[in-house]
Amino acid sequence: MSSMDDDALEAARTRKAQAFKIFVYCDDPSHAPRRVPVANFLKLSGGGWHEEPASRATPGPVGSGHHLIGDRLGTPGWANDPDVSNTDIRSRFKLACRKCKGNGRSTPCDAKAETLFPVLDGWRSAGVLEVPLAVVVATLSGKPGN
Repeated sequence: MSSMDDDALEAARTRKAQAFKIFVYCDDPSHAPRRVPVANFLKLSGGGWHEEPASRATPGPVGSGHHLIGDRLGTPGWANDPDVSNTDIRSRFKLACRKCKGNGRSTPCDAKAETLFPVLDGWRSAGVLEVPLAVVVATLSGKPGN
């Protein structure tokens, strides 16, 4: 690696270290005394949020986000469809505890970006760094359009 590559990598690491991050975790009593990571959301400098995996323990795709075209899940090849406008593309996140999933102990949270991001902004303004999944579910359950 050249020194230029090293500098770019170091700059990226510095930006990530300085980014505001909200950690979402499951604190179901069955996990006591531990907390199970669900997701990390990093505030982007240009606005919005980026989901980062909270744990490498679960194999398979990273993150819980999906793209929606209008209100439908994107089908394979949607990104190459000339009829799809950027304004039609939205993100949806399915936040769930990997240990509670399927056991009926935790309710997964389906959240569209336009509903979730303002809530994350509010928590950021209040200086909140960690949020239990149950609080995310309770906060978003009263929001229309989720």
